[in-house]
Amino acid sequence: IGMASPMLQEIFAGKLIGLPDVSFTQLDAGQKTAIASIAAGFAGLISLFNIGGRFFWASLSDRIGRKATYFTFFALGIVLYALAPT
Repeated sequence: IGMASPMLQEIFAGKLIGLPDVSFTQLDAGQKTAIASIAAGFAGLISLFNIGGRFFWASLSDRIGRKATYFTFFALGIVLYALAPT
């Protein structure tokens, strides 16, 4: 999570503000500020889903058991990794 914002800024650069052909080094200070704000918001969103997932999976584990929860992680992992390219 700590590296999400810098990675987003450098990888997507101008695409985040509607300038798809502009790289990170070609941006001016105002554009970099706008991109930093967007990337910080995205990192905040990741953090919210992280904490929400912790509560969800802990509660589910209490209900269905630890082994069933780990199996669910495993099965969902296979499906989600297979769907990632699409």
